[in-house]
Amino acid sequence: MESINVYCVNTQQSYSVPLGSTFNELATIILGEDSAMKPVAALLDNNLQSLRYRLFRDGMVEFVDGSTQDGYSVVVRSLIFLLYTAFRELYPTGTMNTEFYISNGVYCSLEADGYIDSEEQIAQI
Repeated sequence: MESINVYCVNTQQSYSVPLGSTFNELATIILGEDSAMKPVAALLDNNLQSLRYRLFRDGMVEFVDGSTQDGYSVVVRSLIFLLYTAFRELYPTGTMNTEFYISNGVYCSLEADGYIDSEEQIAQI
């Protein structure tokens, strides 16, 4: 089986891993299943990639979790997508706009025959 060499910034060590490994598999190999760090994405030569991305060349890898700026952005975008999915399930003809980021929050407008603004409607979503 062919292998590639990756340098992990998190552990400051080099590893030989099977060609075509995903970052998710790599995290298990390098960080271990019981690691305190729970990566949400990885940087390959400073380019942000999904944990499903397959490696076919040598490179420098850094796993990112929600405590980093890149990781936080991945988590927020995932939660926005989850909100959109739940909203579309309840209101198939409605519209959702992600307006802007304020402090540590995101402002979204939800419309379905008028704005969604009652506590009952929000609880449904």
